Amino acid sequence: MKKIYLYFIAFILILSFSSCAINEVNEKAIIEGFFVQENKDSSNGQFVYTFAVPLYEKEDITQKYISVSCNSLTEAFDALEKTTAKKPFPGQNKYVILSQDLDNEQVNRIIKELSSDYEWRKDSVFFFGDESVFRYIKEEEITSDFIVGFAEIYNSKNRNISTGLFKAEKSAKEEIYSYLFPVFTVINNGFSEKEIKNHLILSTNISIDFCAL
Repeated sequence: MKKIYLYFIAFILILSFSSCAINEVNEKAIIEGFFVQENKDSSNGQFVYTFAVPLYEKEDITQKYISVSCNSLTEAFDALEKTTAKKPFPGQNKYVILSQDLDNEQVNRIIKELSSDYEWRKDSVFFFGDESVFRYIKEEEITSDFIVGFAEIYNSKNRNISTGLFKAEKSAKEEIYSYLFPVFTVINNGFSEKEIKNHLILSTNISIDFCAL
């Protein structure tokens, strides 16, 4: 009888732990993608931070894009929490895309903000894009897995080193841009690397259609 009682107590504890875990997940705004652009309408150096938050509906996965204009990532997280009524969680983030219009100082500032928060995934994909990239991803509701898949194909053809966030953080901390990152545009429903050389950018020529992923 004593064993049965102990098994019952253990079962109740497991259920309570599972319930807590489920509630904890539901209380978080899970970030799967992150964009940063300069707010050209702001006179005090604000950025437009856009968070890709996944929506799970039946068998389909779509992204909800939430944009906020703030002076820092901390303020952006506060704004995201107010909008979603959930605590932002970047531990599942799969990609970071910065605008090609950002200068070295702005890029450095953003990367240092990311590196100061241990929860951001260091292996997330990192690259630059022009306005067409941000617009295309949002309008077509491109999922994080597609973007990561694209980056893997690109890296296998053009890079012997990773283009991940960890490399970007290392560059920012050392204040030298010894690691180079691509800039993409959209041509014919696919990403194509631009012929541009600037801050963290290395230019090669490749175009990969999302339909091929």
